[in-house]
Order: sequence, then C-alpha cells, then structure tokens
Amino acid sequence: MQQAALLKILLENSPDCIYFKDLERRFIAVSRGLVQRLGQQSASDLLGKTDSDFFGQEHALATALDEQEIVETGHRIVGKLEREDLPDGTVRWVVSTKLPMRDESGRIIGTFGISRDFTAEKEWEDRLNSERSLLRSVIEHIPDPIYVKDLAGVYVLDNGSHRLFLGRHQEEEIVGKTSHDFFPKEQALKFEGDDQRTLESGIPLINREEIVIRSDGSRTWFLTTKVPVKGTQKSPELLVCIGRNVTQQKLAEERLLQTNAELSSTVEKLKEAHQQLRDVQMQLVEAEKLKSVGRLAAGVAHEVKNPLAVLHLGVELLRQTVPATDEESGAVLDEMTNAIARAETVVRGLLDFSAPRKLQQEAADFNEVVRHSLQFVRGELRTHHVKVALELSTDLPLIEMDRQKMEQVLINLLTNAAHAMALKGGTLTIRTRREQLTGVGGNVGHALSENFRIGEWLLITEIEDTGTGIPADKLEHIFQPFFTTKATGSGTGLGLSVSKTIIALHGGIISVKNVPGSGACFSIFLPTP
Repeated sequence: MQQAALLKILLENSPDCIYFKDLERRFIAVSRGLVQRLGQQSASDLLGKTDSDFFGQEHALATALDEQEIVETGHRIVGKLEREDLPDGTVRWVVSTKLPMRDESGRIIGTFGISRDFTAEKEWEDRLNSERSLLRSVIEHIPDPIYVKDLAGVYVLDNGSHRLFLGRHQEEEIVGKTSHDFFPKEQALKFEGDDQRTLESGIPLINREEIVIRSDGSRTWFLTTKVPVKGTQKSPELLVCIGRNVTQQKLAEERLLQTNAELSSTVEKLKEAHQQLRDVQMQLVEAEKLKSVGRLAAGVAHEVKNPLAVLHLGVELLRQTVPATDEESGAVLDEMTNAIARAETVVRGLLDFSAPRKLQQEAADFNEVVRHSLQFVRGELRTHHVKVALELSTDLPLIEMDRQKMEQVLINLLTNAAHAMALKGGTLTIRTRREQLTGVGGNVGHALSENFRIGEWLLITEIEDTGTGIPADKLEHIFQPFFTTKATGSGTGLGLSVSKTIIALHGGIISVKNVPGSGACFSIFLPTP
C-alpha cells in the first residue's frame, strides 16, 4: 500500500512525463506531466490508448519499434533524444529513458519510461551549432590567414588562407603542431615570445608590421593582430591571431622610394629647365629678330624633351606599383603628371614656333575641319556653359590645307573663346563664307590689300565670342610670341603666335577685333580656287 501511495504521489506531482504500458503498448498509468503535454484533461483520457492516438505516424512508429525491442531483448534505452509532434501541431524535443516492466516472477509484462522536455536546450544547441557553422564558414573564407593557438603554442584551428601560406592543404596537417614545424628556429622563437607576452599581459597586439621568414627563405610582410581569449577562470586560454599580407604594398613602397631617388636628379633638372624656359621667355619677348627667338626656343625645347620623357616613364611606372587605395600617392602622381603635361605643352609650342614642319596639304572641306575641331573642345565648352552657333556656308569649295595644322589653329581659337566666357558662359558663333576681294566696299583693308590681289576669292572664317573682349592696349600685341592675357600658368603665350605662322604658311592672314557690346572676333582669310 505504501508503495502504491508513493507511486501515486510521483505520478501526480512530477513535471516529467512518466508512463506504464502493457504488451499491446496501451497506457495503463501516466503522470500528470504527460497528461498536460498531450493536452488532455485527466489520466483517464490516455488509459487504454496508444501513442498513435496522440502523436504523428513517424514518432508513433519509432516508439513502437523501441518498445518491441525492449520486450524482445529486455534491454534498456537510456537518454534517447526524440522529436515529438504533439496534437496541437507543436514540436517538442525530449530526452527519454525506456525500460522493460516485469512481474514478480521476472516475466516481461510491458514497458515503462520517463521523458524530460529538452526543447529549450535543443533550440539553444541548434542555434549555437548554426552560429558556430556560420563563424567557421566566415573564418574559412576570409582572405587573411586566421589561426588559434592554446597556451602551449599549439595550433587548434586555422583557415584556408593560413594553410595556403604554410603550403598545406588539410587542417589536420596544421592542428596539433607548433610554429617550429613550419618556420626556422629563430622565427618560431620570436613568434613564441610575442604569444607569451600577449597572453601574460592580456593586452591585444593590433596591426603590428612584421616580416615573416618561411623555411624556404622567402620573406612576407604582415600586419599581425593577436587577441587573448579568456576562459571560465577569467584568464587567457587561447590566442586568436590574424595576419594581413601587405607584401605588395611594401614592395610598392620600396620601388616608389627607389624610383623617387632615381628621379630626384631629373626633377632638379626639370626645375632648372623651367627656370631656363622663363629666362629664355623673357629674352625672347625682348628680342627683335624672330630668327634668334626661334633658335633659342628650339634649343631649350630639345634640351627639355629628354628629361620630360624620363619623368613621364617614371610616373607611369609609379602608377602601376602604387595601390589604388593609396590616395595620397595618387594625388602626388596626378600633380606630377599635370606638371609634365604643362611643360610638354610649352615644348611643343616652342618647337612649332621655332621650326614649323612642312605642310602636308590635301584638298579638304573647311566646314568639316571646323566641326571636327569642335569635337575636341566640347568638354571646355560644356564646362564653361558655352553655346555654339554655326553659320557655315554650304557652297565652299575644297581648299588645299594641312588638316592637322588647321585644326591646331581652330582648337586654339575655340579654347581661348571658351576661356573668355568662363565666368558667365555665353555664345560662340562660327561663320564661314566665300567672298571676292573687289577693292570697293568693306571687304578690303590694309592687310588684305598687301596679301591678296583684287578679284581674288577668299574663304573667310570668323570666330566670335560674347566674353570680356581684349583690352585695347593689348590688341596690337596679341600675336606676339609669349604674350598672353591669361593668368600666370594658364597659358604659354605661344598659341596665337604659332597660329599666325600656320595661317601664313597657308598663304593667309589672321586678325582680331573687339565687337561692340560683345566680346572678341578672330577672322581668318585664306585663298580659295
């Protein structure tokens, strides 16, 4: 009687699910915990029924197989993790122990068991496994070498990048070994010393630059970070390490320093050449004979071309070696490139001014040359908000010209016009027409009379802007070598002088005048068939 009372107390008060079944797997006694889990009112709702009446087919079948094995073998099933699909649709996880139930003679007359809800623990375990899997995946695929050591310096974890660096393929080839298995003795001892100091101090080592020497003697630069991880005793138990390979950046820095050293003398020569250019410019401005100006300009230009070529090659080499992320070095290279470009512009102007090459003439459509030249300056026009108005005659004959040289003239005039309208924008008007020099009316003047005969047909091109115009006291000097109305560094003062020479080689003339209420107008007069 006392045992029966104790069993009743156990079944009524235990939060675990306790059950007794006969050989037909029918419930003959159950605990209140099982009644509540199955959503029933009392134990009588379960008595005489089987698992099939409450659980899904899969769980009921698995339970039947377990109980059949227990009855046939008398063996116990202890601590089995099971999934239960409850009548209300919820899923629970339980840890079950199942045993054979015997009578006084020892004959098996059924089974009994107890299960404890393990759902919360299972969810935490699943979440922990998921996070562990995610973390492992992240670590494995990070391009930087990552590895973990214990207090004895033994590798307990690493990633693919670390294995690749050590020349291994499987984690088993790394785990369980130490630095001495992969590095020269001196290097391994250095690693051990760093590790011990970090573990003893508990202070992370962040982004320290170091050279790693491998067994084959190769050198690699790393930014190394080592972080001690504390255990349950609040003292470091593991050391997490990550290294970022910066070998390419270091080699680029070394090449940059070497190239800078090689270029330093050339830069000095360039400075001297710039000073020479300024000195020559001042001499040429004051020179009375253009032949002397040409000889001096040509000499300086040829002397400067070689240093400029060396600098250009040096800068291009630096661009290939400097990482895209190094913005400071990139800005310095851009500044050097711009300086070289300005110097090259001066050299080209000097060469064109001093010894224009022989014209390569062919019959061409002047209007087509105008349109092609506009394509080259469309960026300048767009930047300064300049509108273009074309008034091109449709009956122009083909004329003999050097297209490249003529485009050089037009591009120079169009660019100057755009700069004249830089502050407020404006309209750039280009006109072409064919006109006969009659000797009467408004189409004949002193310059035209000296260069063309009466009755000769001329191709007249006008480039007119709505800019600031040219100060009256500077109009007569505008075509002189090295004379410019632009700010220092914005022009060489050779563009219009070279343009005048090119037009003269074509048998024509160029002139300029201010347009009342507007800007300036440049006119080109060329002979036509």
